[in-house]
Amino acid sequence: MTAKAPTSLVGAAGEHYCMTQLLLRGCLAALTPRGSPDADILVRSPDGAIAAEVQVKARSGRRGKGWWMSVKHQDLIRPRLFYCFVDFGHETSWPVYIMPSEVVARYLTLSYQEWRVAPGRGGKEHTDWSGRFISPRRPVKGDSDQWMEPYLGRWDLIIGAASDDRGDAPATGLISTQMPGV
Repeated sequence: MTAKAPTSLVGAAGEHYCMTQLLLRGCLAALTPRGSPDADILVRSPDGAIAAEVQVKARSGRRGKGWWMSVKHQDLIRPRLFYCFVDFGHETSWPVYIMPSEVVARYLTLSYQEWRVAPGRGGKEHTDWSGRFISPRRPVKGDSDQWMEPYLGRWDLIIGAASDDRGDAPATGLISTQMPGV
């Protein structure tokens, strides 16, 4: 096993991996310039219109429990914005969870609310914090333990947005603010 790669390289690898997966599925996809707000990959429809935006979060290491995010992601909801959570902590396959922004925002909001009311170290109250965390191992109240599994490998959500010609309407197959199992 090699040494752990720097975070910046893991992020770049995740972006390239997701773009490759979209290209192999027939989508016209391109990386955005470094530092672009909200999206790492733009996906175009056959007529050339921007059809979907993808933000990639990647992690490495076998003990990874989730992906760090920020408070801005709680309010970043667009019908054609998707998150790809890439787990490079596996030797032979790299699972990717593809989730609509509304599902991610809901999870971040609820998990942060649960964290705020739970006692911290030594029973102390948690203070307000701009960091957020999404994890397949930490469902929010009312969700199943495997809450992220229905999104594993769901490239069809992005592809559906790219082939939907109804303007800003959500792509077929998107769920509202409910996660599977809720």
